[in-house]
Amino acid sequence: MYAVEVINSDPKIIRIFTQYLVEKIKVPVEKIRGQIQIHKGDDKEEIEKFWSLASGIPRSQFNKTIIRPKGNKPGKNRGTFKVRLYDKKVYIRLKTLLDAELGLICQFSMKRSVA
Repeated sequence: MYAVEVINSDPKIIRIFTQYLVEKIKVPVEKIRGQIQIHKGDDKEEIEKFWSLASGIPRSQFNKTIIRPKGNKPGKNRGTFKVRLYDKKVYIRLKTLLDAELGLICQFSMKRSVA
């Protein structure tokens, strides 16, 4: 499979990635899925609303929320959110962009170490 996924607990990271997919890569938001991982005792309904708003992904496109055994701070966090998309063309495009960026970083690092 050609899964494109980003998992994070920071809503800004999730929003930036989702916006990048929709605005720059031109992925229809309908193709993007979300999934939340929380702990027993967390407010599932409230957290799902939060991540839908933060990610820009409708709750109808969320996979089932994963509920782990009780954590150290129930009710004190909003869990982690996974943005997921299955698309071979998007996967290859993102991999190509990432490989190009990593190549530039390596070239820059090599030039600095030689100097």
